Amino acid sequence: MHASLLLLLLAPASFALNKHVAIVTGGTRGIGKGIAEALASQSFDLLLTYNSDADAAAATAAEITEAYGCAVECVGGDVSQPATRDAIFAKFDEAFKATRALGAVVHNAGQYVGVTSSNADGIGPSPQLGFGDGSLLGDDGART
Repeated sequence: MHASLLLLLLAPASFALNKHVAIVTGGTRGIGKGIAEALASQSFDLLLTYNSDADAAAATAAEITEAYGCAVECVGGDVSQPATRDAIFAKFDEAFKATRALGAVVHNAGQYVGVTSSNADGIGPSPQLGFGDGSLLGDDGART
């Protein structure tokens, strides 16, 4: 095989590695979605995580793909769980590793388990605590 033909066969994969993927936890709504859109506008492909709403995640992925022309993959689950973290990197390997480089990881997912949401272990939000009602402040007005 001639060297020039070999280079042509290898060129598409090597050029694709110039494209980067960003992993954004909690990237399908709110601030995380905004971060994902900003990265997509800079030519990143995306791997977005969500906690539990697969339909909303799929809608966000379709919206970002349509708007920015990038590839978007989603992984659901509680990122505090090892199995979810393993699934995130398994999805990266499956969908992107052969042709793209990991360019950014944004850990945006966050919940105050027992305060704002439930988690995979069934710990639910507390009705006694909430943001904006002062219940998370001490007697001196400082955060507890």
